[in-house]
Amino acid sequence: MLLRDSPSSGPPESPPRRQRRWWWGLSAAVVVLIVAGVLVMLPMPRDAAPAGDPVGDRITSADAPGDLSPADRPLRVIGYLPYWEQPEAVADVEANRGWLTTAAPWWYAPTRDGDVVEQHPEYTDTSDRVVERLRDQGMAIMPTIANHRDGEWDFEVVPELLADTTARARHVRALAELAAARDFDGIVVDYELLGADDRDNFTAFVTELADALHADDRRLGVALHAQRSDAGEGEHHRAQDYAAIGAAVDELHLMTYNQHYDGSPPGPIAPLPWVSDVIAYTLRHVPAHKVILGIGLFGYDWGGGPVADDLQLTHADTRIAMTGRTPRFDERSASPYLRYQRSGVDHELWYENARSVAAKLALVERHDLGGAFFWRLGSVPDDIWRTAERTLGDGS
Repeated sequence: MLLRDSPSSGPPESPPRRQRRWWWGLSAAVVVLIVAGVLVMLPMPRDAAPAGDPVGDRITSADAPGDLSPADRPLRVIGYLPYWEQPEAVADVEANRGWLTTAAPWWYAPTRDGDVVEQHPEYTDTSDRVVERLRDQGMAIMPTIANHRDGEWDFEVVPELLADTTARARHVRALAELAAARDFDGIVVDYELLGADDRDNFTAFVTELADALHADDRRLGVALHAQRSDAGEGEHHRAQDYAAIGAAVDELHLMTYNQHYDGSPPGPIAPLPWVSDVIAYTLRHVPAHKVILGIGLFGYDWGGGPVADDLQLTHADTRIAMTGRTPRFDERSASPYLRYQRSGVDHELWYENARSVAAKLALVERHDLGGAFFWRLGSVPDDIWRTAERTLGDGS
């Protein structure tokens, strides 16, 4: 993920399609009624979740979603809650109740010996009060564990952890126990910028964690750098075995943004042809229903220094308004941009808006993907949410 005030995770790092409603025929309805009658007479398991509880609606690999037709698979729409803007992100969840399905708060980080610690405790509230507030909105809760602490990426802790089989086993156990103790619906792993030598260890870790979570009826999502070939554009791509990871996890979160990033030359953050190429490569290795398309909700302003300014979208709108100029829309990349001068310095600002987000979200339905995730919630213009709801949810 891309983090404010942090090294870029771009290369060389780096909902609402409407839920389809299908009506059963009379014969199917009769069968359902008969089965329901039998189930009523059976004792309810002690740990069964109440109807409507997100925990009770979990879908694990054991439920064989691949056996369902594309129309019958539930669309997953996931919002990441960044550590630096958690209250605003929770407010976004509450404002989009009914079509956002899953909250993925950035809460945890690994240690070298396999323990799990809070990522940024000075900024975040990981209490049961927050979890229940999110659950009250009908959200499943899948917190993220990332190799990010104290405002910076740690590129050494994960390779060392995964190479030590004892520490790795401890880490798997710690994550599974955390999910059980907090009754999370699952875990999202976001371990970025690994090296090619970490490939087998990373795959082994993901597989072992998936087994541990699935044994307790919980989900695993893994965020991966977007790539268009096996070789990719660097070691961070060769660390990712799409096919093996895709076979193990419930959700593969494609970070389809940051083709241009704060340290690169100016350009669109997620040009549509590039996103399409990433999807095409992914679908050669991973079932479509497991693929969750990433939508980046941020912008960059290049000019006046070697690194672009990283902008939240509301801040991008403010900066654009201050120029008094009208942004343009690049049709090929489906991205808005603005070129302007400030204090005699040329600037080039690329960002996302409702139109560009809609163009990318249309790919979810076109390819029958499992859903979409938003990096990130918090301070997002309302027109983007309304566009997303019309594309992914039950809005009209």
